[in-house]
Amino acid sequence: NLRNKYAYEMVRRSCSSVWAPDSRYVDVYSNGQYQGLYLLCQKPTAYNSGLSEREYYVELLAQNIKEIKSDQNGTDDAEYVTDRMREVNNIIVSNSIEKTFEVIDKDSWAEKYLIDEVLLNHDGAIASQFYHMYKPR
Repeated sequence: NLRNKYAYEMVRRSCSSVWAPDSRYVDVYSNGQYQGLYLLCQKPTAYNSGLSEREYYVELLAQNIKEIKSDQNGTDDAEYVTDRMREVNNIIVSNSIEKTFEVIDKDSWAEKYLIDEVLLNHDGAIASQFYHMYKPR
């Protein structure tokens, strides 16, 4: 998909705080028959390792937590992440800009917003989303 390739390259070249998968076009053949030109992408596993004790990588699907990764996935982690995501969401919908910027990273939020707008990404808020969060001491 041309739009996906463009998005990955744009993010990789302009947004230092965002990880984007490597991708390349490939000709696909099956049983000697040409099936078309496809975009082959790196599997998004960049956050699967190297998380510190108080870091979490969270995947949301349709506004529901699909997966939580940390150095030690336990019940306490899931409960903490669920409660924190709910708290952050409540702050965001309260329409308090000052409080919102206390709980989110302004630069990465702005990058995400601009990327979604430039690329007309209507799935930006309803499909899979990925968050990196820290648990305060």
